[in-house]
Amino acid sequence: MNFKDAIWPDSIDDLKTYLMGLANEKYKNFSKGLIPGDFLMLGVNVPTLKRIAKEIYKSDWKNFLEIDDEKTFEIKFLKGQVIANITSPCEYEEYFWRYLPSIDDWSSCDSFISASKVIKSDRGRFFEIAKKLIESEVEFENRVGFVILLNYFVDKEYKNDIFNAIRGFESDSYYANMGLAWLLCVLYVSFPKETFVFLKENKFNEHVIKYTIRKVRDSYQISSEEKKRILELNFISK
Repeated sequence: MNFKDAIWPDSIDDLKTYLMGLANEKYKNFSKGLIPGDFLMLGVNVPTLKRIAKEIYKSDWKNFLEIDDEKTFEIKFLKGQVIANITSPCEYEEYFWRYLPSIDDWSSCDSFISASKVIKSDRGRFFEIAKKLIESEVEFENRVGFVILLNYFVDKEYKNDIFNAIRGFESDSYYANMGLAWLLCVLYVSFPKETFVFLKENKFNEHVIKYTIRKVRDSYQISSEEKKRILELNFISK
């Protein structure tokens, strides 16, 4: 089947057939272990999906995004990657909000945001969006907010704004807490002293502290001295 014959919204079965032809059973079983969720996984690898998304974006991508199938992992993932190719900040934001409710796994979340380079062209607007998402009570909205910050805002200009945005964050949700820990680790790489002080003064729950310590100590970008010092946080978490 030719790829361009398989991507239109009135041929969802053909699209699935096309994707199944690219699938690998071992990859599917491996990925299902890493990406839990209530969806059908075919087993197409991420580089292939990103290549297909670029081809879709060159064609009638808006019609593709109207496909009504949020239960097949690969199709949901493709939608995110197609939206990530949008170069207009306003148009991207429109589709961002449409896509957001379908994000219910870490892979779709993280890959979508990391590929959304258009965020760099309007950082002021997207910083406000990230803050709004962090204040949400929805687990993966929180994670999207954290992943936006760690990909596009960890620098001297936004460092203190990030600290203020995440100060006092509380959640029992695993993927939200892991997203925050990831952000704190990225901050620790660039600003170890400031981040350590921030962590001491803002006592996050024990899960966030535990995940942050683990990520910092696993990092090749952080000195042995800092890896030892962060263990002090074990004694000051909530």
